[in-house]
Amino acid sequence: MIETDARPKGAIVAAAPSYAVDPDTQNQPLVIYVTRADEIRNCHFWIGGYRVGSVAPQDLLESRDVNEVYKIAVDKGLAEDEPLLLSDTQRQPSRSFYLLPNDRLDLDGEHSVHLIREVIKAMRPQRAGLYFDSNLFKATDPQDLLIKTIASIRRLPTKELYLYAGSHGVNRILNTALTFKQRFEEDIDILVFH
Repeated sequence: MIETDARPKGAIVAAAPSYAVDPDTQNQPLVIYVTRADEIRNCHFWIGGYRVGSVAPQDLLESRDVNEVYKIAVDKGLAEDEPLLLSDTQRQPSRSFYLLPNDRLDLDGEHSVHLIREVIKAMRPQRAGLYFDSNLFKATDPQDLLIKTIASIRRLPTKELYLYAGSHGVNRILNTALTFKQRFEEDIDILVFH
């Protein structure tokens, strides 16, 4: 069914919610958007990974869109080896990226999930986007890391999560979201842009 409320246009409901009472999050259900590159403009706080390389982190902010940021971070890499929080307040609306080096994501996923949770808890974005490019991983399944990340932030005030399909494809990310829903028996909306 086509959504006609305040949600972004073009969303299709893949699973209908029932609303659980949670006083800390004002009774709002978690909404997960599975999206491609052309539909990620609605989210301005993105979390993901990067390969260590040669691009200055601040140069990412010159990228015109989120897809380009991730392409540079993964393909060329950043001249850094620690988690980064980059914010571009010159744009309207402003946008931010929290990026972790691939070795931390791949080899220390539990600590990475903790760091991501703490950043979202501190920043309190209305919407947060997640993308763990499959090319950054050797030891860890990025879908498993995605499920653990969603589980760790599902009770925070951020109630809209954008899962960028990127190198995984929409079907794989949708299956990951449905696996999360089933595993944690959560009442969530899962919306797919196409």
